[in-house]
Amino acid sequence: MIWLKRIAPFVLIAVLYFGNIYYTEMQAEKKKAEEKRYALITALAWVGSLKHRDEPNDYLCFRDSLLEEHNLTNDSLKIFMQSYENHAEDLGKTAAYIKAYVDSLLLIEDSLRIIADSVAVVDSVDKLNE
Repeated sequence: MIWLKRIAPFVLIAVLYFGNIYYTEMQAEKKKAEEKRYALITALAWVGSLKHRDEPNDYLCFRDSLLEEHNLTNDSLKIFMQSYENHAEDLGKTAAYIKAYVDSLLLIEDSLRIIADSVAVVDSVDKLNE
């Protein structure tokens, strides 16, 4: 029984140490997921602004529906940005996520446009053959 009393502090310290590491990693993953979420929403808003650049009212409707879909408000986005106010170097990761998402979204849209154009060409050729 005396060995239990001698080993208990070491076990307790080990549990606290590994518990702290686990908690820190979970918080880092949670923050990274939050950054990716905001980056995706920002990228969608940017691509939407490209689509609706000539119709500002349509863009506002699109933006509001996008934010509502993700349970966000303009104020929550401002709070997110203010959290980086004193840590501008951390904003670089978020900017990299946004760039990757925007590039992917634009690539997908270009692919879909090419497919739609080729389908239209095939339809017009089919109509000529009839």
